[in-house]
Amino acid sequence: MTEHLTRSQFLALPSFLQIKSGFVDKRLSMTDRLIHQHIKRIQKKIKIRFKHPGKLAFALIHASYPGQAHREKHAMTYERLEFFGDAILNFIICQELYRRFPNANEGALSRLRSTLVSRKVLSLIARRMSLKKFILLGKEEKHQAGYQSKLITDALEALIGVMYQDRGLAVTKQFIIKHWHPYLNQKKIYQVDPNPKSTLQEISQRLFHHLPHYTTQPNQNGFQATVRLQRQMMGKGNGKSKQEAEAEAAQDLLKKFRTRKSYSRFWKRDSKSVSPD
Repeated sequence: MTEHLTRSQFLALPSFLQIKSGFVDKRLSMTDRLIHQHIKRIQKKIKIRFKHPGKLAFALIHASYPGQAHREKHAMTYERLEFFGDAILNFIICQELYRRFPNANEGALSRLRSTLVSRKVLSLIARRMSLKKFILLGKEEKHQAGYQSKLITDALEALIGVMYQDRGLAVTKQFIIKHWHPYLNQKKIYQVDPNPKSTLQEISQRLFHHLPHYTTQPNQNGFQATVRLQRQMMGKGNGKSKQEAEAEAAQDLLKKFRTRKSYSRFWKRDSKSVSPD
């Protein structure tokens, strides 16, 4: 959207794109005014002022929200922003890991990147930002509990995409580093590992040339799993499924394992990284 639109050109735009700094037309409906309020609030929350605030509508309005006259086009734009935001996030996280861990090999950097851009970490960040409060949804989507994690992570990626297009790389990078900073250290990264079983398996194979051994039993709440490594180390976990219980057991063992010198040797041999800030 250009800076020099005539009034007739402006009014020909979809209503939610008519939201522009200092210019909200009186003809906007109650729905569009609500969108305008959300756009003002999200800018205040993230402490970033957009040059063209109306573009934020593409990241904040779900296709299920009623009154979407341009629903198909909006859904396509949302998905494109999500795709674009995911690429920008990956690039900035890769750049930051490369800077913070100058001696890390490709394998170590890949594992760290995969964790930091995982849905688990995006969900934690989106929840800490209270991003859900700024997303306009249809009634059915509001009550789909299992859908909420995907919804807020998709919205966060779309927000990053539109932020890059509106404010450029420097502002977007500053935003990402600010919100990802708590996870940009070795211990914290592995605490939010989305696949602890794979991490444990890789460590055990490299250091001991053995695979972890899992035993799983049903209980009244689902399943309880135990994982053993070299008969000396054991982790336990519970979950509604075998996979969930085993993942929790692996995470438990990894927590214990990280206090041992052997884990430090693994990290140094694998990445030779320096401790980040």
